[in-house]
Amino acid sequence: MKYERKLDWLAVTLPADTQPEDTLYSDGWVLVGKGVHGYQYRTEHTTGIVCQYGASDLRMGTHLSLSGDTLDNVRRDSVWSDDQMMDVLVGKLSGRVSRVDMAITMTATSESPKTLNDAIDNGTATVKTKTRAMISGKSGKVTGNTLYLGSRKSDRFLRFYDKNAEQKIKSDIARMRLELEVKGIMAHMAGKAMLQHGVDKVIIGHFDDFLKWDSADYNQALEGEIVALEKTSRKETSTEKWLLDQVAPSLAKVCELNPEFMDKFIRAFNNASEHKS
Repeated sequence: MKYERKLDWLAVTLPADTQPEDTLYSDGWVLVGKGVHGYQYRTEHTTGIVCQYGASDLRMGTHLSLSGDTLDNVRRDSVWSDDQMMDVLVGKLSGRVSRVDMAITMTATSESPKTLNDAIDNGTATVKTKTRAMISGKSGKVTGNTLYLGSRKSDRFLRFYDKNAEQKIKSDIARMRLELEVKGIMAHMAGKAMLQHGVDKVIIGHFDDFLKWDSADYNQALEGEIVALEKTSRKETSTEKWLLDQVAPSLAKVCELNPEFMDKFIRAFNNASEHKS
């Protein structure tokens, strides 16, 4: 059995003054029109990266999204690895990950959505959700099943499906794909952990935390150093997110140019606190 671990979707909110050219590529961007959800502009890169910016509400920042195919294109360019993308988007540009999909592909495996579904039924697998659905489907002349664990509205949602069937490939060598979709505060924390420890270790940590499965193939696919998940606290409000994602980076830039400004800012903060009390 062979396996591969990688990111399969990435959405990041950057400070509002970030332009597309400031991100992963300095050229290759094309303005395609008006954005959605309040963004004034939508640009697309030749790799498929979508960047939306220019919202009147600065809390929305600049939004960057990379699909699975786009991430593959970026990797094929041999410009950015998953770790390097995190270094730039989360580290250098102070971005906040709003969604990240982590994928594990198992090739020549005896496991399938059905064997995992059966394992949950008989207690040899446990998952951190009570929501489960097995769907039988047909893609062209190839039939495959998909197991869904969790809800699309929850912070984590797992899909397990036949990759050959999805791509309409007839093959005697099985390829099964596990995709863990992580959103909200958990995605933000995953992004920070990936910046600090590396993408691969965090992928292992999330799968190990969400799904325990007495399967030799699955456990082999999780071999390597693991990063334990940081416990989440209460959900941050939109104002708190704005202060962390937009105000803090902007304040840092101002103070870099004018170190005395921080003293003024702290005095203004203290005066506002005293006035409120």
